[in-house]
Amino acid sequence: MSRLKRYYYILRNLGIDPYTTLLSIYNLPYYIKSYINFRRNYRGRIVLYPCLLDRHLEAGDIGNEYFWQDLFVSRWVYEANPTNHLDVGSRIDGFVAHIATFRKVDVVDIRPLQAKIPNVRFIQCDLTDIREIKEKIGIEVYESISCLHTIEHVGLGRYGDKVDIFLYKVFLSNLSQILKNHGTLYISFPVGRERVEFNAHRIFHPLKMKHELEELKLKIQEFYVLERTIMKMIKDDEEILELATKDYRLAILNCKKIA
Repeated sequence: MSRLKRYYYILRNLGIDPYTTLLSIYNLPYYIKSYINFRRNYRGRIVLYPCLLDRHLEAGDIGNEYFWQDLFVSRWVYEANPTNHLDVGSRIDGFVAHIATFRKVDVVDIRPLQAKIPNVRFIQCDLTDIREIKEKIGIEVYESISCLHTIEHVGLGRYGDKVDIFLYKVFLSNLSQILKNHGTLYISFPVGRERVEFNAHRIFHPLKMKHELEELKLKIQEFYVLERTIMKMIKDDEEILELATKDYRLAILNCKKIA
């Protein structure tokens, strides 16, 4: 992320969006002119409800990586058709919504969820606490688990979790424990030059993460990275190591738990 983009991100999280403010000011004359033209021919009640930015938008927001990731992995789950499936921390309004259209899914998150969603059974649980997991979920329960864009946040306190530099390792180990032998884990996380962007997320070294997965008996079956809108397959350790020289890529893995 460039320095300018980083400053912009920080300002937005402080509730300040310079881009939106400037674009709204730019569009204000167009709004006023449109209102005057409409008012000339309409005598009914009008309530002002300015939408100053929408005429610059595309037909849909498909530029973010969540859109492509969620489509890609939901197809994996659809084709595999597991006997049961658990999602951990992925977007409810994205990936979970996709797969809930064609199957039942259990969803675990450290955060609460008040709404009742068809085909979704929600379990509020801290996946870094093995005692809580045994009580609420169980061990070696699921044939298939998804965990998309989640593990990089663990241990940074962003979502009310504990601040602990090694907590993501506990989280990953516990994911393996609730997955049945020969079950499948679909997982995604940022890779590139290894660092922590506190308290947003980690950027993992891809080869180190591959080794950590293997230590937990999670063998990578397929390794992809998202480049803009294209899923690129990574074929060997040399290509994985090359990713460590990049600033940021989203890795999407399909792993099999071996006995």
